[in-house]
Amino acid sequence: MMVAKRPSLLLGSLLLLALTAACAPEPGSALSGEPAESTPELTGDTLRVEDAHAIQVPGGGTGAVYLRVVNPTDRDDLLEAVATPAAKVAEVHETVKEGSLVRMRAFPEGMPVPARSVVILEPEGKHVMLMALEKILEPGEEIELELRFREAGPLLVTVPVIDIGS
Repeated sequence: MMVAKRPSLLLGSLLLLALTAACAPEPGSALSGEPAESTPELTGDTLRVEDAHAIQVPGGGTGAVYLRVVNPTDRDDLLEAVATPAAKVAEVHETVKEGSLVRMRAFPEGMPVPARSVVILEPEGKHVMLMALEKILEPGEEIELELRFREAGPLLVTVPVIDIGS
């Protein structure tokens, strides 16, 4: 059973959920990851990452990265993988609520990034989960994060670590 083998991952995930909160975008808005006609965020001609920040989950070797993937192009893309020297394992997850249960769902086939959309990675939603951290993430530090997209290719982002209370 997965819970018995990885109790620290479960505890870290539950702490991450308990200590962070965010407002979900309205369905059909550009921030929901659905195509939009025209918004200020959808300017430019290349896929980009904005507003990236990382947090350390208290009491464990787990962290998370939140960000916005902006795809102003006319081509759908796929975030195929993430990697960082700050953690042995980095994966894109989504928090899924099923009745009274909350679980993390990975994207083993990659996370879709539709054309002309903004995909938000935020608390209680999609996020980059950092597991088996190499060291504690201290507020004020920065980590490097590589996002590998099928169409756009690799994108290296410098991510500031913020205090979880920020």
